[in-house]
Amino acid sequence: MKHQVLFCRMSSVFRRPLAVFCFLLTVSCWLTVDAAVKLPQLFQSGMVLQRGKPIPFWGKADAGEQVTITFCKKTYTTTADANGSWRIDLPKQKAGGPYTLKIQGAGGDEQEFSDVLIGDVWLLSGQSNIDVTIERVYPQYVDEIEHFNNNQIRLFRVQNETNTHSVQEDIRPTSIN
Repeated sequence: MKHQVLFCRMSSVFRRPLAVFCFLLTVSCWLTVDAAVKLPQLFQSGMVLQRGKPIPFWGKADAGEQVTITFCKKTYTTTADANGSWRIDLPKQKAGGPYTLKIQGAGGDEQEFSDVLIGDVWLLSGQSNIDVTIERVYPQYVDEIEHFNNNQIRLFRVQNETNTHSVQEDIRPTSIN
């Protein structure tokens, strides 16, 4: 309550600069948040990257913005093109992990991915049989399911979505199980 009274008693000489300052601060924060380096939903903590092959990372940033990836104590840098697109191909890696991977824009915004593994990535596709859940087959494999313990196997399920008109730039938000 005291703050409101203090503001009301301020002379108009101070009110206008304070209002302008608050407005500029709000716009500045909004522009900074919007300028962040953006990555597709595919890149998340807990991901597995294919071993023995170059590892591509791509995304969007402001045109001309420098983007840096730090992985395994090495730094890789590129610059976003006129459309804001960027890509960095990490050199092929041996199986291992867990690692931490950081992606940073020139503005200081940083995204950190933890628990990243390098290993074999399997792509599975199918019709209705690909959607069989553990719950559905549980009675047949009780012992195997109850005693399974391997935290290096990850499942990244892409949600079904059909678009016959154009190539999708990203997938719907999902998570690694």
